[in-house]
Amino acid sequence: MSNKLTSYLESQMQALKLKGILAHYREITEKASQNNLSYPEYLSLLLEEELKRKNDGTVKTKINKARFPFIKTIEEFDFGFQPSLREKEIIALSSLDFIEKKENLIFLGPPGVGKTHLSVALGIKACMAKYRVVFITAQKLLEELMLSAHSKVIYRYQALLYHNIIAINSLR
Repeated sequence: MSNKLTSYLESQMQALKLKGILAHYREITEKASQNNLSYPEYLSLLLEEELKRKNDGTVKTKINKARFPFIKTIEEFDFGFQPSLREKEIIALSSLDFIEKKENLIFLGPPGVGKTHLSVALGIKACMAKYRVVFITAQKLLEELMLSAHSKVIYRYQALLYHNIIAINSLR
């Protein structure tokens, strides 16, 4: 491919904000050439990269907007440390069926048993499934609601209702 054509294609990809394709098109083009891929197969590989980049960006944005205090997953949870938890039930929750059923989850227990870890882990899983999540402490939630009540501005309250999961934690 000529330098002129390469520059033109790259400028087109930049203009269309196809950053995933731009980052990988050279290696994909080489692979397509070596393997005699058809044009639709080649295009499919390019579009897969772009879709992967966009999905990764969406998940990252959702996780950032959720305001988790840390990043933890269900797989990182030490069920041996907390034998009173039924591992199968917690793993079943990671299917996120409770969201579609509009069910509430409440993790109760003394400090240090993993309630926050599990809340964050399920929130991360929900973000990866493209749900809207917010993590907020009980104290911060009360402050937000009080501000809304005093200023007679309910948009703060309504913004919370926009989420599929509102994880309310007792941590300060």
